[in-house]
Amino acid sequence: MKTTKVFIGLFTVIFILFSCTGHKVKTNNHENKNSLSKMGLVGKVKTLTETKYKAVDAAGEIRKGDTISKYITLFNEKGNTVEISVQESHKPLKKYIDKYDNKGNMIEEDTYNSEGKLQGKSTYKYDDKGKNIENSVYDSISRLLNRYTSKFDKKGEMIERYVYNSDTISYVYKDIFKYDEYGNRIEYITYNPDNSLFSKDINKFDDDGNCIELSTYDPDGSLFSKESYKYNENRNTTENISYSYSKTRDVLVSKTTYKYKYDKTGNWIKVTEFEDGIAKDITEREITYY
Repeated sequence: MKTTKVFIGLFTVIFILFSCTGHKVKTNNHENKNSLSKMGLVGKVKTLTETKYKAVDAAGEIRKGDTISKYITLFNEKGNTVEISVQESHKPLKKYIDKYDNKGNMIEEDTYNSEGKLQGKSTYKYDDKGKNIENSVYDSISRLLNRYTSKFDKKGEMIERYVYNSDTISYVYKDIFKYDEYGNRIEYITYNPDNSLFSKDINKFDDDGNCIELSTYDPDGSLFSKESYKYNENRNTTENISYSYSKTRDVLVSKTTYKYKYDKTGNWIKVTEFEDGIAKDITEREITYY
C-alpha cells in the first residue's frame, strides 16, 4: 500500500479505497454510497463500537488480552457517520464530528483532541452529480495544510487526483486511475511534480468484484511487492499473503488469516487475526440498529 506523505482526514482514510485491504464489502463505484455501504455494513446501523485486543494463547485457547484501541461510531438515519470517537489503551485520543448538506454529502469533518480542543478540520466540495471534486485540510487555526482536487469520467469514476501543499500552486503528487468494464479500479499510478513515476499499483479482481491481487511497482518498473487475497461468502477478507521482491530474491513477508463471527443481520461482530498461524489480534463489535 502506498505511503502518502501528507495529512488527510479520517473520512479520506476510510472511504477512498486505494488498496484491496480491509474487512470491507466491495462497493459499486458508479453509485454514491452512504457511510454504512462504504464500510461494508448492512442494515440500519445506529451505533458501532469496535474494540481491538491483543490475542493471548492460554493453553491452546485464544483469549482477549490487553485493549489496543476502541472506535465508537454514531450514524444518522441516512446511514452516514455523525461522530467517531477514538481511544487507545482506554484513554481518549480523538473525536471526529461530521457535517452534511441536504443531499447527504459530507461537507466538513472536525477533529478534536483528547481535551476536546479543535485540532483541525477537513472540508469537501462536490459537483452537480455529487462527486467529491475538492478536499481541503486545515489546522486548528484554519491554516491550509493540504488540498486535493479530483476529476471524474462520464461514468462517475475518479480518473485523476492532485495533492497540493498549503501554497496550492504546484502539486506534490498526481494520481491517475484506470478501471475495467465493471468499474473495478485496476490501475493506480502516482507521479512526482516533475511528472516522473513515483509508484504503480495493479489490481486483479475475481468474477464477484473482489480484489484478489495487488502488485506494486517501483519507478524503474521492477516489482516491489505483491499481496494476494481470499474472501468468504460474506465477501470479507479471509487470507492476505504479502511478498517482497528485490533484484536478488523474493521474500514471503507474512501470511495473515481472519476468522469471523456474524450477527443475524450479516455484519461481523468478531474477527480473530492470525499472522503466520499465530493469533495476533481479536476485534469485537457491538452494533445497535434503528
